Amino acid sequence: MPPRLAVIIPTFNEAQALPGLLEDLARQTGVRIEIWVSDGGSTDDTVIIARRAGAQTTVGRAGRGAQMNRAHALARAPMRLFLHADSRLPRADQLQRALRAWQGAGGRGVAGHFPLHFADAPAEHRHLFAFMEAKTRSGRPGTVHGDQGLLIHRADFDALGGYREQLPYFEDVYLSDAIFRSARWQLLPDALHTSARRFVREGVRQRYALMAVMMTAHALGDDGFFAASDALYRRQDQAQALSMKPLLSLLVERTVRQPRRWPKLLAYALQNAWQLPLMLRCRLTDKSG
Repeated sequence: MPPRLAVIIPTFNEAQALPGLLEDLARQTGVRIEIWVSDGGSTDDTVIIARRAGAQTTVGRAGRGAQMNRAHALARAPMRLFLHADSRLPRADQLQRALRAWQGAGGRGVAGHFPLHFADAPAEHRHLFAFMEAKTRSGRPGTVHGDQGLLIHRADFDALGGYREQLPYFEDVYLSDAIFRSARWQLLPDALHTSARRFVREGVRQRYALMAVMMTAHALGDDGFFAASDALYRRQDQAQALSMKPLLSLLVERTVRQPRRWPKLLAYALQNAWQLPLMLRCRLTDKSG
């Protein structure tokens, strides 16, 4: 009998993106899927679309961590796959192959994530998106995020404490860190397609710079940085052009001007020095192609 899998999708005003993912899930073979759309109070037709497609829904407090935890508590299948609403599964056997890879890697104690492909990346920034795609295949700390999906046994998810709910973002980063510490990540076969829509709306370079700033603050253990800025993360439906100057000024104020944080900052820079030759290789490949 095919294995059972609960697919959990957090949503807020995702009426445009959600149908594509639901269609992909409906055509999956070799797996029995229980779809949960956990909504944070959408004002569009997200919940109606989900129910019409046969998905089970739960509506409650907004915030991806809280939304995913809520659906996790309701789902019955032993396995969990957390996906963003703008994810796409290009293969009809993708989830079957993912479950086989997870089992082959050891099963319990293993968490799976997909490599990414930005299907609608702007041509003028192709090298930057190729760089981001390559990082999702690296398996290094700080490179596994929620947009790559999370395939995990429900008992392992519970043992890790689930998603943090204190912030409306970064719940995936904290859980990814916990998996690196006490479990093991496994790269799954077949790329998960995702959208570059947030990069386009906020500015490609600005969005990437924001991600770098946020990851730096997180690596320094500076939770106060996130509390000090309410402009760090907007919902998808509110995304607009970013102004990086205030955020960079805040980072400088809380790091460069505080010598006690310099050792951590240096260690973080050295830990991520591998990204420079990778970025250069992606740029050179783009120019030669």
